[in-house]
Amino acid sequence: AARAIRRPDIGTLMPGALGEASIFEVVQQPTEYTDVLGETVTTDRGFAARGLVLNGCWWT
Repeated sequence: AARAIRRPDIGTLMPGALGEASIFEVVQQPTEYTDVLGETVTTDRGFAARGLVLNGCWWT
């Protein structure tokens, strides 16, 4: 995706790049996931976004 918008400095952890990481927590709650074909599966766990590190800065 970064290449498509001509941003080679994002979406990689290579030396010299901005560096970014998404932080998620696994949470115990019923969660439904649906794929691109419309198939749905329900699980007892889900993901919760907790923040983002971009260029050494923490974002919530």
